[in-house]
Amino acid sequence: MSGLSVKVEVDPRAIGLGTLFARVTGPQARTRLHNRMALGVREATRDYVREEAGKRHATAERLGGSPTGHLEQAAQAVEGAPIAADGEHATLTINHPGLGRAFHDVTIVPKNGARALTIPVAGAAYGRRAGEFDLFLFRSRVTGNAFLALRQSEKGARPLLMFLLVSSVTQPQDRTLLPSDEAWTEAAGEAAREWFHQELSP
Repeated sequence: MSGLSVKVEVDPRAIGLGTLFARVTGPQARTRLHNRMALGVREATRDYVREEAGKRHATAERLGGSPTGHLEQAAQAVEGAPIAADGEHATLTINHPGLGRAFHDVTIVPKNGARALTIPVAGAAYGRRAGEFDLFLFRSRVTGNAFLALRQSEKGARPLLMFLLVSSVTQPQDRTLLPSDEAWTEAAGEAAREWFHQELSP
């Protein structure tokens, strides 16, 4: 599982904090500040992904299946994402497959010796593995596409197509999977303001 490192560059002057940032001297104080800003970014990211999770069930709804909870799991991964901070910067590393698609296309290919990917085309197949069913290979005479299908109990009934077999899938970049750069900057700036209020107030 690859980690997604989030880097948010904040210009203190652009968010009205230039004077306060100048008062923070020494690596220990700056480390605490950067850690607080990263915590703010992490919380904002978690809340955003959690909210998006409730909206993104188009495939499940189209097929009549149950949502897989993929983005709900992503929100949990964000909540526990590790932060590494020092006097220069902070890094938030999110370990969850798929969120990297916010920044680039993602191409998925078969693994572990499999010759094809199985794409669900029926509600009963959505969120489940092909091995959970007793399936057979079915090839469409019209399109030439290969499927894994389920035999129907009724005599003469057409097979129920469960999974489309493909050699790879490319998912296009979707920046809306994660907060915008502006939202991250706002979250980091708000966290910095809170830190200044606690640490620098008389």
